[in-house]
Amino acid sequence: MIVDRQTTPAPSNLVRGLLLVFLPIIALLIYIDGQNYNPGLLEFKAKSQSSKTYANFFPKTWGGLQQIGGLRSFDKTNLYEYVNGHAEFFIGAGFLSLTLAEYGFENRDSEPLVAMELYHMGKPLHAFGTLIDETSQGATPISMGSMGFQSGQDLRFILGPYYIKISAFTDDIDLEKGAVALEESMRGAMEPIKDSDSLVFDFPDFGRIISTRFIKENYLGLDFLGNVLERTFQRDGSSEQFKSFIFMADAEKVAQTHKNLNAFLQNDGIEYSETEVEGMSIVRVSDPYEGDWFFVPFEKRLIGIFGPTPEELMKELKRFSDDWKKTKEKK
Repeated sequence: MIVDRQTTPAPSNLVRGLLLVFLPIIALLIYIDGQNYNPGLLEFKAKSQSSKTYANFFPKTWGGLQQIGGLRSFDKTNLYEYVNGHAEFFIGAGFLSLTLAEYGFENRDSEPLVAMELYHMGKPLHAFGTLIDETSQGATPISMGSMGFQSGQDLRFILGPYYIKISAFTDDIDLEKGAVALEESMRGAMEPIKDSDSLVFDFPDFGRIISTRFIKENYLGLDFLGNVLERTFQRDGSSEQFKSFIFMADAEKVAQTHKNLNAFLQNDGIEYSETEVEGMSIVRVSDPYEGDWFFVPFEKRLIGIFGPTPEELMKELKRFSDDWKKTKEKK
């Protein structure tokens, strides 16, 4: 069989000669250019913008210790290098960046004795949720930042959108001194925390607080209900405990969440009724899964209670409503 093929003409002797002349020259130019590279480009700017931004957040010295080495920075792409196996937790909680500073003995060579970890969680509420989830049950509350706890040689607190963890690798370190020094540096370097960023979870006074839990998203399995604080209370003179949750947002979002809750109950065929009692709108729910519960929308709060009836808690709810109105009038 004869196959007709198209053939490519061989390069002429002139073309071959030009290639032989210019290829070494091109190679030489590439080599010379390679000697003038900017190492900062290959190191992805070792001194990252994060490190520069947070340099003033960390104290240089405190309690006989000094900062050793440079700051180390991590983002979502490499957080696993520092908290392997736990990075997804932080990222799911709103994590933006981590800056790490280490401290050793002052005026002499020293191994790191203390690590200060500064997690930027995006929002104060996310920082709060991280603190609650990361703190062990038996930790001791401390007056640090907006809220703090200490357990052994491990201290954690929050300030604005930052979740801070300070850990000592020896038993004779006063971590509170470090926390005070860090808070002072941070407050001097960061913008003042706005009133809108304050963490005041003003539940009605339902009794003794047994436990606190923060749920970032899908509370009760509802995709429209997130950033919720849930508390377990025990009323005075009673051994029974019950749960309550609070959702805080601007008035428009609270109203929309109220509307979404009613729509969900109606669409799922869950029995509910809405009545006005003592000037408050109360939605009672007979839920086959959660049992009987109710919720009360305020202008910038939505509070839900599982177990007790509105009548049983009316005194506390009325006092909360009156206090809310007084606060609003003062503003």
